[in-house]
Amino acid sequence: MSVFAPHRSPLPPAHPTRGRHVWAGVALAVAAVGILAVGGSTLRASNAPSTSPPGSLSTSSSTSPSSSSTSPSSSSSASSSFRFLPLWPFADVQGAVAWQQQALPGGHQPWRLDAGTVAVSFATDLLGYPEVDRATSVRISGDEAWVGVGSPPIEGRQVAAGVLHLARIGTGELATRPWEVVGSDDTTLTLTTPRYGAVVGSPLVVGGRISGIDESLAVQVRTPDGRVLGRLAGLGAGGADRPWTATLALDVRSGGLAVVAVSTGGHLRQVERFAITGVRVRPEASVPVTYPTADGALASTVARGHYVGACSAIAARAAGATATGTERVCSVLLTESGARHLYRVGYWRTDAGYYVVLSRTAAGRWQVVAANLAGQDVPADLGGPLSSAGSGGAAG
Repeated sequence: MSVFAPHRSPLPPAHPTRGRHVWAGVALAVAAVGILAVGGSTLRASNAPSTSPPGSLSTSSSTSPSSSSTSPSSSSSASSSFRFLPLWPFADVQGAVAWQQQALPGGHQPWRLDAGTVAVSFATDLLGYPEVDRATSVRISGDEAWVGVGSPPIEGRQVAAGVLHLARIGTGELATRPWEVVGSDDTTLTLTTPRYGAVVGSPLVVGGRISGIDESLAVQVRTPDGRVLGRLAGLGAGGADRPWTATLALDVRSGGLAVVAVSTGGHLRQVERFAITGVRVRPEASVPVTYPTADGALASTVARGHYVGACSAIAARAAGATATGTERVCSVLLTESGARHLYRVGYWRTDAGYYVVLSRTAAGRWQVVAANLAGQDVPADLGGPLSSAGSGGAAG
């Protein structure tokens, strides 16, 4: 039996079902408390430099606005500068101005003027959270907005998975400036490392604090155009105001702005809470990390404690066993080209996985070149692009 079915997902499931860990009644109660706490004051942090929205609790900022920024009025004109990181949908002020001049007069893409629609589109289209499909609240103050976004109601109760921070971008009257996602306002799941606007490379250390029970965190780093620079799933966490941390290998072949997002879920929804921040990726900020073995390098791309080695070794140990071992992550060496080696990494006996490229140095140590690749992103010298897991899988 093949270890991996045809490739359909670029990484292991973000939040594997965990019903076997807690019986359904407890999971329902705990998840409900965790989701409702998004609107509370616990662990409150803001991943964008701003003031608090009207009627909200005060928030802490990871950075401070530029000293040259001023509070806009409804009739003021924006300068070419923008006091936040423009995360989505525009890359910069110039792009927003171009939309105002070319699309707005003809009535094209009017959704960009609606803060709620922009926030929901960011969650579904860029972050890949299809269940987060509606705005649960919208608060606007001047040229800023705080939008709660969430999934369909559970037992008649509508809750927010996260609160996104938006700001008007462009020039001219406020009403003609489109909305831009610039950060998030966080409570029981925070993302405080790296700090907002930090210059980062690979590997990237991420972290924050969380309150909850039996949580499974998924972290992703994406460019504003949707390209995945790195992903990590299945990071166990929980407790009351407990720290969490992880290290990701990033594809830093090109620099620019990137969105870092962390989410947790799996009790009632795939994504029940999430937080984001913005960073600047610079290849020169990377610090090469090497490992004495290929397994050590592969383990660095997986949540701590989940990677167990080559799938062939698991197959040998599991011969005749009935346990599926879906929590275990293993690897298959598919091909190599010179010092570069292509591995398929995924959960044992599932079709969820991704590809990792390792390079062996002259000193015999191993380095992660690219991680969490989808099949279409596999380099040509290693047989890519791929549409499936390929051959060479171990027998289960």
